[in-house]
Amino acid sequence: KDIPPIKNHTPSSITEVNDHLNRLAHALREKDITLIFMPAVNKYDLYSDFIVKNHSPKDPFFDILRTLPKAYIFVDTKAILWGKINEGEKDIFYCDDTHWSYKASEAISQYLFHEIPKYLK
Repeated sequence: KDIPPIKNHTPSSITEVNDHLNRLAHALREKDITLIFMPAVNKYDLYSDFIVKNHSPKDPFFDILRTLPKAYIFVDTKAILWGKINEGEKDIFYCDDTHWSYKASEAISQYLFHEIPKYLK
């Protein structure tokens, strides 16, 4: 179920989402509110590099969004969880489910606790 929407993740659609988020962030800033955008990486996107003979397309969402200028705080869940995988962490997602495990929740929580305050000073 995670794979079909990938075809909708085009550079123009991701840029359009980013533009909307930037406009919203500017409007909220006038009210002294900081917009935080935290899209959740899905299991397929996080683990797709490990699938042998993967015939499905790679999801470009995070790769494209990372490069765009932002007026909001972007919490890159894919980068955070990929970092944990590179450290040798296993079971970031439950093997029989599409939900991330407590290990992913802990990694994201630690990131939010340590990094978000830096943006709000």
